[in-house]
Amino acid sequence: GTPYTWGGNDLNNGIDCSAFVQQLFGRIDVNLPRTAAEQAHVGQKIERLEDLQPGDRLYFWDKKRNKIGHTGIFLGFFQDGGAYFIHSSSNNKGVDTDDLRNKKWLDMLVAARR
Repeated sequence: GTPYTWGGNDLNNGIDCSAFVQQLFGRIDVNLPRTAAEQAHVGQKIERLEDLQPGDRLYFWDKKRNKIGHTGIFLGFFQDGGAYFIHSSSNNKGVDTDDLRNKKWLDMLVAARR
């Protein structure tokens, strides 16, 4: 239910995607940089979609800004065939889940890190 806020850093009142990932990983003592573009260079690179595991970080290309501009956390492959992830999304108006099988997300996915 946390709303999306550009540049937001508050898990209760408003947060953007990279702060969401940064803060959740910080709770398990994993320090990540502030922006999605910077975070995308930290950790073990995941080469294949099939190799994703729950907790892996996903990074998406932002055509308008011509760089990595969005991130989320992979939740896993589910019996319904879904490949779900959680993120703070301006489109969804806050923290929500989406299915990586959606062509929109697959076309924008450019990196995954563990």
